[in-house]
Amino acid sequence: MKGPTMRVRLQLLPIFTLAALLTLLSACGGGSSSSKTPTAAATGSQPAGATQPPSAATGATQGKTKPCDLLTLDELQSATGKTVAAGKPKGGAECQWAVGPTDEGNTVDVELFTADFYKGLAPSASVKVPGIGDEALWASGLETLYVKTGTRAFAVQVVLTADDTTLQTIAKSFALKVLERM
Repeated sequence: MKGPTMRVRLQLLPIFTLAALLTLLSACGGGSSSSKTPTAAATGSQPAGATQPPSAATGATQGKTKPCDLLTLDELQSATGKTVAAGKPKGGAECQWAVGPTDEGNTVDVELFTADFYKGLAPSASVKVPGIGDEALWASGLETLYVKTGTRAFAVQVVLTADDTTLQTIAKSFALKVLERM
């Protein structure tokens, strides 16, 4: 009797394996993600009182300005020292560029919104950055520079494996380019 029992078990093994695999996939959201998130912003963790950059649905777009036209690939590659993929629009008011290998999770984002929206946006843990727009605030835990100029505002988020000073310097250089083109 051991022969037939063993054969039935072996025939059921692929079924049980498939069932276990489907259970695991559904528990993990069904998708595979190989991106490594090198920073707190990418993982969604943030300092107390911090606010994520607004979504395109909550911030107003800036007229005919297209966020993906505000930075060039040459500027992005020069500042980051990595290859950069073409920007991908995210809603009408945001653009995201993948920086370096996609499995590293490095990105640069530019998002446009109104100055009114800006007022309640920047986290309390942010630091004022002089010389950019009417007002600029750096939120190091989010790797984000918030900038207000007149009735317009925007955020530049730089998610790279780098120290805070380097991230802020890169974000400032991008913010100055965005201000020129808005």
